[in-house]
Amino acid sequence: MFFYKKSFAVFLLLSLFIFTFSVSPVLAQYGLEETARAAEIPTGNSSLPTLIGSFINIVLGVIGVVFLVLLLYAGFLWMTAMGDSKKISTAKDLIIAAVSGIIVIVLAYSITSFVLNSLSDVGNTSSESSGLKDLPEGL
Repeated sequence: MFFYKKSFAVFLLLSLFIFTFSVSPVLAQYGLEETARAAEIPTGNSSLPTLIGSFINIVLGVIGVVFLVLLLYAGFLWMTAMGDSKKISTAKDLIIAAVSGIIVIVLAYSITSFVLNSLSDVGNTSSESSGLKDLPEGL
């Protein structure tokens, strides 16, 4: 038994040594901008609204993952309840809470997006957006 532990430790140290020193250094910055452009990720100096929009998208992605995990957990809880009414009611309550939470979040995002887009359209006072393009130049 001692021989196996010793040989495993030697193997582990040898493999660690080989992988540590045999890997050539990687230029971490090479190709990142091309990859970011291909993935449509903004690079360089971004404006504040762009950064806020990116942050909101990340938060919404995390919320979507939490929603999925809650639904999977509630489904697992329901399937493994084996007829226990307390576990079934807990699972039902969890599903109802998760679905109503995601509905509230989607509605809040939709309303906020609509209001912000409407406010940004108010700032555009060009003749094309106001429907005044058919008027003569002097008026």
